[in-house]
Amino acid sequence: MRGLPIVLVVAARAHATCDVPWTTPQDTLASLAAAAERCDAIRVAAPPGGDGLGSLVDRFLAPRVRWRVAGEAPDGATLERFPADARRDRYLALLDCALHGSSCGSVRVASVPGGGGFFGMHMMGLARALEASIGRRAPSLAVVPRGWGYGNASDAACEGLGCYFLPSTACAAPFPAAALLEPCGKKGLARHVEGAALRCRDRAPAGSSCWRADPELEAARSQFGEGLGMARELYDAGAASLATLLVTALRPNARTRAAVAARSRRWASGTPAWAARSRCAAVHVRHGDKLTEVWLRARPRDASFNLTLDDYVRAAVGARAGPGDVVLLTTDDRDILDAAPAAAARYGVPVVSVPAGRPLQSTARINRLGLGAVKHQGGCARAVKMARRAAAARAADGAAPRYRAPPTCALDYLRDPTTGEDVGGEELLQWLVAWNLMGSCDRFVGKPAESLFARFIFASMCVDRGACPELRSPGGGAWRDAY
Repeated sequence: MRGLPIVLVVAARAHATCDVPWTTPQDTLASLAAAAERCDAIRVAAPPGGDGLGSLVDRFLAPRVRWRVAGEAPDGATLERFPADARRDRYLALLDCALHGSSCGSVRVASVPGGGGFFGMHMMGLARALEASIGRRAPSLAVVPRGWGYGNASDAACEGLGCYFLPSTACAAPFPAAALLEPCGKKGLARHVEGAALRCRDRAPAGSSCWRADPELEAARSQFGEGLGMARELYDAGAASLATLLVTALRPNARTRAAVAARSRRWASGTPAWAARSRCAAVHVRHGDKLTEVWLRARPRDASFNLTLDDYVRAAVGARAGPGDVVLLTTDDRDILDAAPAAAARYGVPVVSVPAGRPLQSTARINRLGLGAVKHQGGCARAVKMARRAAAARAADGAAPRYRAPPTCALDYLRDPTTGEDVGGEELLQWLVAWNLMGSCDRFVGKPAESLFARFIFASMCVDRGACPELRSPGGGAWRDAY
């Protein structure tokens, strides 16, 4: 009986919600900090007129990876702790301590070279680098190099991760360039992100993901993965590293939260099936460059991606969907979107998708025209510039100024194929809308063991939900780690 009062206290705290009225920004922030010590959810009122609440919420969240936004409205915001679980709490507390509990004199910068269209690969490299830096128990600032295509705001108002996300630490970078790679082995090993990820994993024990001489952090991270319900195969393949990146360096700031909320409302208002759903399955179909003839000649094992949308929908809902089921689809292939109405009719389930930030290309058309030589990264920049100049010259001569994408850049993920204009910021915002919606689904159908982009989506769902979704494999294929 002596333990009963403690149990009651813990149980009461697990459901405690505190209200914080608005006074002055500084006093309200102090009240939020005090409430965070005794509550698991906080409702904070908006100031008169509503201006300033988002930035105040950012100031509260920045040094607290265990807290996140549950909802924002004109009259206030609701903040909540990461869902309580002793296995997860210990790791998040250690991250808080490492990132925000030391002097800024020891701040380190974690980054990776390159800035092209391989989003998943770049995020994995950044996650590994950040973990290596955090492993030294030092404030660690995650940054992307200049020219990282997805980090530039559509309105050119800012550049880098700071356009969209809260910083991983309040400490400033120790030098302007902020492009130091925190290596997993010797300095200067990695000239390319894929090489960095490979060397990183190969130089460390399975699942260690570059933690150096810090068994406490590694043990806590293993418990964090278990607390999320993350399959060991994906934990070892870096999904836990991506989850660490998501909870520390990829937390949307006020500007991004407002943009994603507005876009989500617009999308939902035109998608009645989503509003009427009782449950949903998130589906990611990775085609694009993986199925171009040029790519398959170099990496024949990626033929395993050659599946139809039917394979994914069947894995999501079985032979026939249940009442209220919805499939939320993301893909990089126009052919898959075109196949959605027929698949929806066959399986009796609405198949909905968030529009991409650029017109998607048809993989079948690219192969039919022999346009499979893929140059996602810097190789496209020069070719696109020349194509845009050619279009301008035709216009000057009185001809139709239609832009023609260079044949070697048919699958350039950073530019609009019809104009050549950069779309990195727009693409990222639309992804954030889709990933935010996917967080409400209880199933994920994709190939996260083979695609780093799918692995990132899976990790994002684990973090958003506080527990990993049920993972289903399209086509019944076994998991494997292609990287």
